[in-house]
Amino acid sequence: MTGSDRQTAVVVGGAGGIGRAICRKLAEAGLRVALLDLNEAAGSTIVGSLTGHDHIFVRVDVTSEASVDAAFASVEAHAAASKLVIVSGGPLGTPAAPANIFTVSLDEWNRTLELNATGTFLCLRKFAQLRVAKPVPATRILLFASITGQLGGSMTGPAYPASKAAVMGLTRQAALDLAPHNIIVNAIAPGSVATDELKRFVDASMMKALEARAPLHRIASPEEIADAACFLLSDACSYITGATLDVNGGALMR
Repeated sequence: MTGSDRQTAVVVGGAGGIGRAICRKLAEAGLRVALLDLNEAAGSTIVGSLTGHDHIFVRVDVTSEASVDAAFASVEAHAAASKLVIVSGGPLGTPAAPANIFTVSLDEWNRTLELNATGTFLCLRKFAQLRVAKPVPATRILLFASITGQLGGSMTGPAYPASKAAVMGLTRQAALDLAPHNIIVNAIAPGSVATDELKRFVDASMMKALEARAPLHRIASPEEIADAACFLLSDACSYITGATLDVNGGALMR
């Protein structure tokens, strides 16, 4: 794609392991990438490494409505985006001494919901407002849930699964609200993914337990999650909306 027909994708959380893989695959497919993240150093470096040209980095704090509004206004001034991926989030808790429903602190609960649920909502709402006001063909929105939102997470404590379950509910509601505008909204619920973030989070025995949980006896690469994301953002995904796609190696089958 070149010139005015070149599509733009906004990737919120693009400096993380999964987000970086998505940015690279979208750039390789010819899209212009707007990488939004709090980590300016990592985000700028990734943007500079992407295939193609005219990619941009914009700093954003997804927990701040003003920051989200300003970041999306900056992207919109550059190009009206047709794709939105929201893969930002955290924290996962403390696996060495995970909280449970009896011990989780209100601060951990609020911070996790703020990052994963409220941050996703703020970015989704702003993008939806922009695309309804100024429609762009083939608009797609992709949110990120987690297998923990479906099964719970003994290593993560209660806040993270609750926040990711909220994302799945938000996906369905947004799909209903945006269907009249021909905007497709879906989510991915990954299982364990071999990102640097996960490797810092678990030790060797925990990693083996995660690998054993999936019938494929391994955890996903970030690129495998990015492949699924690219399908849900593509023209081939024209009659799927409100769905959460499980990408978990068979750890949850239904």
